[in-house]
Amino acid sequence: MSEKNTNGKPSRITICVNGKDYPCYPTMGAAVGFNELTGRDIEDMKGTSDFSKYIYCCARSASRREQVKFDMSLEDFCDGVLIEDLNKLQSASSKSEADDGKKN
Repeated sequence: MSEKNTNGKPSRITICVNGKDYPCYPTMGAAVGFNELTGRDIEDMKGTSDFSKYIYCCARSASRREQVKFDMSLEDFCDGVLIEDLNKLQSASSKSEADDGKKN
């Protein structure tokens, strides 16, 4: 997991899966994908399992948006992500949301 900032653009979060970085950030497609996968909205997420599913949807949607090949199943994705990286991503997401709150 890392944040990238290029040419003054907002930081971009990526996640490392099996040694390869993929874009991973919230999109409308990720929210819809999570709902289709779980039958619930992202506001109703509970626990690590739901967060993992949401991150999968974020990576899949962001990759599709950036035309990055992403052909993993949820199981393959979860097997390829270390819990410590998931925790770092959660911290980075929280930091980004806090920074956005300061700007408003």
